[in-house]
Amino acid sequence: MRDKSLEFLKTLVNTPSPSGAETRGQRVWLEYVRTYADETFSDAYGNCVAVLNKGGSPRLMLAAHADEIALTVNYVDKDGFLYVRKLGGMDPIVAKAQRVVIHTRNGPVKGVIGNVAPHLTRAEKDRKLPEISDLFIDIGAGSRRAAEKRVRVGDPVTLTDEFDLLDGDVAVARAFDNRVGTFAVAEALRLLHGGNRKLAAEVCAVSNIQEEVGLLGARQIAYSLKPDVALVVDVTHATDYPTVSQAMHGDIRLGKGPTLTHGGCNHPEVVARLEAVAAKADIPSSTRPCPPPAARTPTSFSGRAAGFRAAW
Repeated sequence: MRDKSLEFLKTLVNTPSPSGAETRGQRVWLEYVRTYADETFSDAYGNCVAVLNKGGSPRLMLAAHADEIALTVNYVDKDGFLYVRKLGGMDPIVAKAQRVVIHTRNGPVKGVIGNVAPHLTRAEKDRKLPEISDLFIDIGAGSRRAAEKRVRVGDPVTLTDEFDLLDGDVAVARAFDNRVGTFAVAEALRLLHGGNRKLAAEVCAVSNIQEEVGLLGARQIAYSLKPDVALVVDVTHATDYPTVSQAMHGDIRLGKGPTLTHGGCNHPEVVARLEAVAAKADIPSSTRPCPPPAARTPTSFSGRAAGFRAAW
């Protein structure tokens, strides 16, 4: 990966963009793609678009979502502890004992998610997995009044984990889901802009908002742009690590190329053409069926599900 692209990726995934509060990350994305587009714009809700070869045909939309799973302040108790709700598929068992940042109107407030020490719970024979209502955040306040001077109900909360390289080109980050998708869309636009072949199609690169809470930004921008074809980039779960069932979830290996999803809303002719292009260019890829909504699993901040191999 070229150095400038890697720096863009680091900045993009490290910039907090919880669902409904994506503005900071969207500014980073829009500033980068502006160089490679004929025009850029955003709508009232914060979806961002970069257009290349405006007026071409067909209109192709390359889209990914900018928001990350997070928490939001739901209640402040009399002792100043904050209780939370989910923004997207946050897994409570992963969140416990993590350091967090509450994003307030007056700036960031640091905190830590509480966790009772194991030696204080040994008498509890049937310890249950934590529910989201069990999580509380300590910001160092001694009372509700003190806490409410610094935070308010509705403030979004993100973990403090940031981008890091584990080994070679294997990286981890808090927000690969799915700003690695918006990164891929931006890089595709850059490569098309610098390509030697004249484009026939109009290409609309999109970084959309509020996917984790109902696919809201994608619905808005699709109705606005009315593309002829849409290619949507998102993360999926790798299954090449211990304890995961490949018989249930398929054989998806980190570093073996993108995964193409078949069925559901994925048009078979578009999928077939992507497979043909990948074969011609000798790009490895995996396949997976489109899962029913009930089969979607919460995204965790750990494990290879959140991994990304930076081979570009």
